[in-house]
Amino acid sequence: MQKNWLLFFVLILVVGFFAVGAFSTAHAASEPTVAVSVVPQQWAVRQVGGDQVRTLVLVPAGADPHTFEPKPSQVAQLAGADVFFTIGLEFEKAWLGRLAGAKPDLRVVSMLDGNPSDLAVHAGEAHDHAEHAGEAHDHAEHAGEAHDHAEHAGHHHHHHDGLDPHVWTAPQGMIRMLDGTLRELVRLDPAHADAYRARHARALERVQTLDREIHDLLRIIPEERRVFLVFHPAWGHFAESYGLRQLSIEMEGKEPGPGELAGVIREAARRNVHAVFIQPQMSRRTAGQVARALDGRVIPADPLAEDWENNLRAVARAFRMAMSGGGQRTGEE
Repeated sequence: MQKNWLLFFVLILVVGFFAVGAFSTAHAASEPTVAVSVVPQQWAVRQVGGDQVRTLVLVPAGADPHTFEPKPSQVAQLAGADVFFTIGLEFEKAWLGRLAGAKPDLRVVSMLDGNPSDLAVHAGEAHDHAEHAGEAHDHAEHAGEAHDHAEHAGHHHHHHDGLDPHVWTAPQGMIRMLDGTLRELVRLDPAHADAYRARHARALERVQTLDREIHDLLRIIPEERRVFLVFHPAWGHFAESYGLRQLSIEMEGKEPGPGELAGVIREAARRNVHAVFIQPQMSRRTAGQVARALDGRVIPADPLAEDWENNLRAVARAFRMAMSGGGQRTGEE
């Protein structure tokens, strides 16, 4: 009798184990799965979705979106996504074909609240200047003028159809991403709509607080010093938001030739710029060459960092330091 009770008890445990496992699997399967291109998008999804949403990132942290190629296993994994959030990056066009092959019914939407045209920060003006810059590239003496046009546009455009896709480098851009995320998650999972809206509201408060903090941080920089130099022009939206001017070494996605590089250096020297900001994912060779010519330093500024909030705060501080004269080399360097 005792043996029968023991067997019965073990049977109950086994059945309970499998029942809990089945429930957990069903629960996990009910969670919306969102695919995004780059890590800053993941930050937005996590703020709104919390633990109720699974996020898949095509370009992992530390990789360069301009050269990264997804593995077949990664594409297969993304086939399980409910929606793919685009952000306007050039490589998305090529990748969408692969994703469509893995999952023809994959829903693809812009993360910018459904409106990808919001990527255009002075896009028309900057695109026109880029065309003029192309003509000037044939003459080294005109390179400085071409960069001056780019500077007045707020950023120098490259191979993105005249648009700067790095919208998340400004708090207002992140707000649009949070809004787009909320709209889509409520559509996918209306049962948790209240939770999504509550987290969205908290995230907005954090982003708006950060925006005010950066405004206060950069307000003290005099007008004649509000210029910074980058290798890759990823900070146009940031510059636009805070009344700054971005100069870039790269031209239309390519490193400049010797004459063009000389023009960049002359223009930066004229603007009393010494620091060169570069993404950690990119080579420091040319940036180092420019920094040495300017008697300055190469400083990392990562637009693809995983901790979007603290990273933007750190980059803003680095910009302020450089524009306040802190980009020059010291005797210890």
